[in-house]
Amino acid sequence: MKLTVLSSEGGVTHVQSEGEITIVDVQKGSNPLEQVLGAGGFAGKVLLNLAGSEFIDSAGVGWLMMTHKRFRDTGGALVVHSPPPLVQHVFQLLQVGTVIPVADDEAGALRMLRGGAS
Repeated sequence: MKLTVLSSEGGVTHVQSEGEITIVDVQKGSNPLEQVLGAGGFAGKVLLNLAGSEFIDSAGVGWLMMTHKRFRDTGGALVVHSPPPLVQHVFQLLQVGTVIPVADDEAGALRMLRGGAS
């Protein structure tokens, strides 16, 4: 998985994910999102675009859930959006949307973020 900050404007940071999100990426001991945002980044508002990640395993889902919790615990917010069909299927099976805000697209993610989703 490769994470790239696309923009940071209006108090919202847009991050793009590319490649599979698997245990290989999240077992290294550090949070991949922290590597691109910095330690203070979890106090901000982040939209994570998953359009470029065609696969996620259970470790990847666990990483997203732990990352979401870290955002909430530090006063920030994370909204995931644009999951490809296979990722969306995994999210539905595991009911990820009951824990993490998941939007179909960026516009929906912005609405969730402004509506107080965290």
